[in-house]
Order: sequence, then C-alpha cells, then structure tokens
Amino acid sequence: MSKTLGFSLYLSTYEQQHDMLKLWAGTGAPIFLSLHISEEFDATYCQRAREICHLLAVFGFRTIADVSVKTLQQFGCESLTELARDLKLWGLRIDYGFTPEEIGEMATRMPIVLNASTTSAADARRIAALGQEVFALHNFYPRPETGLDAELLMETTQRLREAGLSVQC
Repeated sequence: MSKTLGFSLYLSTYEQQHDMLKLWAGTGAPIFLSLHISEEFDATYCQRAREICHLLAVFGFRTIADVSVKTLQQFGCESLTELARDLKLWGLRIDYGFTPEEIGEMATRMPIVLNASTTSAADARRIAALGQEVFALHNFYPRPETGLDAELLMETTQRLREAGLSVQC
C-alpha cells in the first residue's frame, strides 16, 4: 500500500470533493469508497458510481471499493472480477458475504483489502499467501458512538500483523 495520503469518498458528496481531488490527480493516492451503503441507493446510484469511479481512474487514483454481496446485486454483476473491471477499481475491500476461498481467489487477480475488524488471523494468512498485494484496513466509522473500542483495535491489529499482514487504520 502506498505511503501517500488517501481519501474517503461518499458518492452522495462527491461533488463537494471534486475540486480538491483534481488537485491530487496523478499522485496515485488511494481513494476508499463504500459501494454498499443502502442509504445512498437510488435510481441513479449505479450510473453515478460508474461515472465517478471512471473519473477517479482517469485522475490516476487507486480506488479501493468496500464491497459486499449486496454490491454485486445492486450492480447486477455475476462476480467481483466483473464489478472491478466495470468500475475500473484498483482494489477491493471485502466486507460480508464472501468465503475466505472466494476472497483468496480474488487475491490472485488484484489487490485485496481485508476487514481488519472481522478477519481471523488464520483466514488472513491463507488469503495473503495467495495474493501479491493483500493488507488489512479497519472499519471507518463516520458517526459518533460507532467506532471500535481501543483495546479491540490494538488486539486485532496485533493479531493480523503477527499473521504477516500490513494493517492500516
């Protein structure tokens, strides 16, 4: 993973961030974008997501999309590979609904970010052995009272580091 500062982006607020993101174009900075926030789903959601992800790729960002089985259903994709190709994603942050075997298979194709808050050390080790670029990222909690307990954060981070993964917070 890059040492470059990254950004979190919500599709619903992209327009407010567009000008600032243009200033970072060409830096290869990572962009974290969740594609399974039900509150953002509307009739134009998939089209807006495609347009924004394609623009981020043109700007040279490395978009990491937080995905679940709900994401595949929303976009009408048969597989994570199809979704990643369609949206020009650099990597996938796998959330719920996929087996360790499915995640490991994806790790052979592209960068995979594991959910540091929920992935077991054993699964992380197996998945990382299959991929060239596998690391872990803790959940992002944008609302008060929704974050991880400090002790749990430290324990899970240490457990995954001992399994050989780089863990981002």
